[in-house]
Amino acid sequence: MTWLELLNAEIGKEFDRYVLDHPGFAAKIPRGAQVVLQLADNPKFNAWVRRLACKQRQPGQPVVIVQIGKLLPARSRIRSPKLRVEAARRRAAATPRAVSSARPGAAPDPVCWRPS
Repeated sequence: MTWLELLNAEIGKEFDRYVLDHPGFAAKIPRGAQVVLQLADNPKFNAWVRRLACKQRQPGQPVVIVQIGKLLPARSRIRSPKLRVEAARRRAAATPRAVSSARPGAAPDPVCWRPS
């Protein structure tokens, strides 16, 4: 993927989250409309998206231009994680038998061990 495609995917995902959190905003978008996302500070991206939109637009399809003023840094939603560090063990070839077998009497590897 190009950087333009990656940026478009990221902005599209953020826009999906935004409309889920703001149903009043989403209600203003006509059903079946082509949504074209534009960034206030990225003319190269905006031109690329407009070219792509022109190629994909169907006759008579309404177009909604969404000008995004600012994108805040992404943050994790994980809260209160607990960390347990285990001693590294040498692993044999990654086969189902090797993954589930351990030295006799040794505790199973907590990452690779699968309960039977």
